[in-house]
Amino acid sequence: MGTDERILCGEGVNLATLGWCLRKTDCSLRKIYAVFEFDTRDIVAIPYNSDGKFRVKKAKYIRNLTREEVREAIRPLYEK
Repeated sequence: MGTDERILCGEGVNLATLGWCLRKTDCSLRKIYAVFEFDTRDIVAIPYNSDGKFRVKKAKYIRNLTREEVREAIRPLYEK
């Protein structure tokens, strides 16, 4: 299992917060964003200086987010 925190994408299930995904992509709504469920006891590594990415031993796929759900999630970023 990829427990080395110096490695960004190690062995295991690499997950990230929606915020991380949006910052690391072009924020295109054509991208697929998915929801996963995991037990916090299954977290094996949080890379150094991580701003939202982490690794778990196992995770359960729940569903893909709809475009509207992603729009709603990012709306506060643009309302000032």
